[in-house]
Amino acid sequence: MIIIRDLVEPTRTIDAAMFDLTVERLWIEFGCRTSRHRVESVLRGCLADLAGSPVGAMPELGERLARQRLSQDSTNIGVPLSSDEMAPVEVPAELGELGEDSTFHREPQAAA
Repeated sequence: MIIIRDLVEPTRTIDAAMFDLTVERLWIEFGCRTSRHRVESVLRGCLADLAGSPVGAMPELGERLARQRLSQDSTNIGVPLSSDEMAPVEVPAELGELGEDSTFHREPQAAA
């Protein structure tokens, strides 16, 4: 059994100012396709995935990986799901009748 007397706080891999600047750059680039919150979340995940990389390289590596993931997300938007991924849609009974005759007739109005 290993006893750890002093717990060591994890060291930051990227300082808060650098994190905010990176989020800002990525949000400017991908802001029309995603939210700022999503950019922050992706960057945090990327930094966590890169744990163990040299600390000095983390800002650049994190930004590059986040850019790659965000660009993959944005290219997947609008891609139709395959038929096995589509959820069935329930149509209310009263709407089912519209499928039989979808043309609408306008009744002539009486002159007032």
